Amino acid sequence: MKQIVYHLLRVLLKTAGLTESADNSGSGTLSNYHIKTLMLWSCELKPRSWWTDNFSFTAICADLLHILSQWLYQGYCPHYRYFITGCNLFDHCDRANQVCAAERLSNIDQGQLIKWFLGYYLQKCCQQCPLTVLRLFDDISTSEKLWTATSAVVQWRQSNVKRYSWNAFQFAQIRVSQVIYTLSVTVRSYFVWMKELSMLDSRLRVYFISFVCLYVARKLSIEGSSKWTKFLAVLCDGLGCNISLLETKKTSELVDFLQKSAVEHLTTFRQLEA
Repeated sequence: MKQIVYHLLRVLLKTAGLTESADNSGSGTLSNYHIKTLMLWSCELKPRSWWTDNFSFTAICADLLHILSQWLYQGYCPHYRYFITGCNLFDHCDRANQVCAAERLSNIDQGQLIKWFLGYYLQKCCQQCPLTVLRLFDDISTSEKLWTATSAVVQWRQSNVKRYSWNAFQFAQIRVSQVIYTLSVTVRSYFVWMKELSMLDSRLRVYFISFVCLYVARKLSIEGSSKWTKFLAVLCDGLGCNISLLETKKTSELVDFLQKSAVEHLTTFRQLEA
């Protein structure tokens, strides 16, 4: 619920021209950081039941917008970190714009949010749906018709999720090879890639390691092992072998070991992929 509310607040305030964006040339009174601050304070001060017992996200959004309106009227937005005392996030905002924005937000109620959600947000989110689904939103005057339209979107999304996931999976494979051989790889980038790929698909970590092994093996054959000692220690940890054993090997033996590891990981990846 909290993630949905935060997302809707960002879209709503951007649509209203109250946050800085390319559309209003940075003239917005608020920023995404102000919205984030509002959410963090609300998570801190509001009880769990306020979020869980109220199943209407539009009602929650309306309440939060009114809190933000009060901050704008007062000209004071407290920093959400307690150790930064006396910090006003509205210090550099124009006072007249603050009052104007406060008046606009205070007039927004749940009914207006529901109309905005149905008339703008929901239909814009459905633009990728086929025409048969989009036509259902031409008439959502009753709860039954709205339920039918939204259910059609959910069904369409579920029927396509495997295709989208497979496309993303294949694109990630292409990007791994491109980035490694174009931008090289460092200890820091290695850990970043391993973390990001784990969140996308754990199998891609195996694919990534296979390409890293090939890349480092190629570099060792050209530059020698002295420049890659630190990275080899990290890579060996990922391969599950002892770095002390590799330190006793010659460069040619290290290259053979990494090439063999690359083949083994790539074979494992293809098995997992199948």
